[in-house]
Amino acid sequence: MTRIVRIVIVPSSEWTSIEVPAGGELVWAEPGGVVVGGGVPSGIATYWRTEDFTFGIERCLIRSGSRADPSSPGGGGSDFEYVESGLQGAIPFMNTDYLLWWKKSMYDAFPPNSGA
Repeated sequence: MTRIVRIVIVPSSEWTSIEVPAGGELVWAEPGGVVVGGGVPSGIATYWRTEDFTFGIERCLIRSGSRADPSSPGGGGSDFEYVESGLQGAIPFMNTDYLLWWKKSMYDAFPPNSGA
């Protein structure tokens, strides 16, 4: 049987490490976490698909990205030619709220945090 696991992350344009269910895949993200003064969630609730027979965790690198074209004046607008992850083989996840990049990693070495 398939299941969904919710993991709240702190938004960051730099690569950070989280633990996700082994074999899991990012399927959704929405505002989540602790609500701070006025009802604004402090984090991003990510949802990971996994099979119930899967045991253990995997290390995953994740960061938030921007959909604005970095070469346009002021970086405005949602129409972009391209954006880059900053890490070879990173998988994009995009919905109306977020652009997230993620990649499973067995190694402790972090990529350069370009934030670009």
